[in-house]
Amino acid sequence: AYDLSSLMEETPQHPLSEEEKAETVEAYIRARGSGPWRKNFPRELVIVGAVRMMQALGAYGRLSSLGKTKFKAYIPPVLRRLSARWASPALAGFPLLRRITDAAVLHIERENS
Repeated sequence: AYDLSSLMEETPQHPLSEEEKAETVEAYIRARGSGPWRKNFPRELVIVGAVRMMQALGAYGRLSSLGKTKFKAYIPPVLRRLSARWASPALAGFPLLRRITDAAVLHIERENS
């Protein structure tokens, strides 16, 4: 789930559409075959995807602070995707992270308007 999520979420310049993500997940599931892993895989993918986006945001912030300013442009779209991700029932147990993300999105939108 981690590697698949990294592939789908770490494309800030050319993010995958929701259709492309769904096709990628379907292809992965077909290739991997059946097994008990399938039961929790959709939930795990959502959770790991959120973790992966938070890691990417940390990296982009750090790199930006070191003068690599191109990474600053990656932050708003990833924050928006993460904010949308919190609507998933798999992430209902993290309301504080959802509020923090939503506040960051509002801050960036105000800053850019």
